[in-house]
Amino acid sequence: MWIGHGALILSGVTIGNGAVIGAGSVVSKDVPPFTIVGRNPAKVIRARFDSETIKAIEIEKWWE
Repeated sequence: MWIGHGALILSGVTIGNGAVIGAGSVVSKDVPPFTIVGRNPAKVIRARFDSETIKAIEIEKWWE
């Protein structure tokens, strides 16, 4: 996960593995794994990988 400078993540929000939060974003909803979000309020900009690659990465769990 990468969180940009000045991003605000509201209480109760879940950030998925590998997600990217843009600088200055206000995150009020859950962020799916390996997704890039930004703006105010934060919206999905795009997925970092295609769905098959995301599933493979989540199965692998290399970060554990």
